[in-house]
Amino acid sequence: MKVVQLVTRNCIGGVQGVARLLDEELRGSGHNSTIWYFCDGDEGIVLSGGASSLFKTRPRLTYYPRLLWRLWLRLCRDRPDAVIAHTTNTAVPGLLLAALAGIKKRIAVQHSPFDTYSPIAQWADRACANLKVYWRNVAVAQVVVRSITGYTEGAKRRLRVIHNGLKLPNTHRRASELEIKSARQRFNLPTEVALVVTVGRLTEVKNHAVLIEAMRSVDGAVLAIAGDGPLREELQQQIGRASAPVVLLGALSPEDVRSLLRAGDIFVTSSHYEAMNLAILEAAQEYLPIVASHIDAHLDVLGDDAILVEVTAERISHAIRILISDSELRARLVAGAGRRAAQFSARAMAEEYQKLVDESDSTPAIL
Repeated sequence: MKVVQLVTRNCIGGVQGVARLLDEELRGSGHNSTIWYFCDGDEGIVLSGGASSLFKTRPRLTYYPRLLWRLWLRLCRDRPDAVIAHTTNTAVPGLLLAALAGIKKRIAVQHSPFDTYSPIAQWADRACANLKVYWRNVAVAQVVVRSITGYTEGAKRRLRVIHNGLKLPNTHRRASELEIKSARQRFNLPTEVALVVTVGRLTEVKNHAVLIEAMRSVDGAVLAIAGDGPLREELQQQIGRASAPVVLLGALSPEDVRSLLRAGDIFVTSSHYEAMNLAILEAAQEYLPIVASHIDAHLDVLGDDAILVEVTAERISHAIRILISDSELRARLVAGAGRRAAQFSARAMAEEYQKLVDESDSTPAIL
């Protein structure tokens, strides 16, 4: 089956990582799979597996009309059997054009809670779901399903939950002391103190500022933040003003993220909201105890196998200090979170998408 995934930008990010893993798994199963990015990002990610970008750089004034035209021409030329569009910003225009091109299997993937969309995006998503522009609609977590409002009964019946997945690590053990020391030296991080790590774009939703503030009252530890984004300069200034033991590492490749996690002692995340935070699953796979914001997405995935806290500097710093001092608690949390993370594999995710595109439906398309 010829499957095309649509993604907004070719860059480092959770959505992009999921699309690449799904593409790899589908091709490994014999499907003719590829990814079409609307445009390239700034990280210079090399395209692989036949993936392509409609634009290398984003035109300032004519981007959207030219994008729609190019996408329309490619859909008509390549005639994929199924189109999987990640995020509402991609699904609304992409699947509308796919419907006009006569492509039946049009799958939208919802990666964020519904109430985080703008009012216009909520309206457009409801319209596409209710009018069957979305042949199937995938939510990556139950928290997304619970957030959706305004869908008709028919649209709700076309909604499926398929959890995002990760590649399982090659080794199922905690890194050795030598490996940990080597990894820290690679990132110029101290080797004699506790290393707290986090992964995420430097944006408001990830709420890194509270982590920086929290580290001011944690002795004998340093925080390493992997990620880049619009708040980098602001956060760097905060680190300088607070004299906080925090290092901004910038955007890292997936391989470097894994190396950083293996070097760490504790993983922390302070997001205001998430749908499915893959970084915490990666941390669990690398045997890190986790401190996370007490939100539904983290509760659904981790339950009581992490310390979930109200997002204040005082609560976060207190949780980090407890984990540094309590080896038995660290061991219990690591074991429980590791078992949970093992349930979310890339192979299981791909199998669910394959089942979805194999479904038949007698309901006529809207066009």
